[in-house]
Amino acid sequence: MSEKRVEGGAGPAIAAHSKDGSVPGATPASSATGRDPARTSSISEAASGVAGQAREAARQLGASVTDAAATTRQSVAEGGSRAADQTAMFVQEHPIVALALTGAACLAVGILLGRR
Repeated sequence: MSEKRVEGGAGPAIAAHSKDGSVPGATPASSATGRDPARTSSISEAASGVAGQAREAARQLGASVTDAAATTRQSVAEGGSRAADQTAMFVQEHPIVALALTGAACLAVGILLGRR
């Protein structure tokens, strides 16, 4: 057998599944893996910072979408109200034309339904 030791062999795997893996700070398991606990905590802090930035970006995006939806809803409501007012005014000014247009629309719907 060779006396060469494979780095990262069974030692880190066994240590990760032992009780030593749940103890904070430097333990025999962390020394077996060759990982620096200070580096691990800085990675955790960096990940927390990125997660915080992602949450803030999602919050801002949600606020922007809510504002855009409110603006769109208001403009659609105003446009619909304006269209209803114009239609009412047209019917009052030209009742015969309005009846003829309604009759033509109903005839077209009837023809389309009769094709089935």
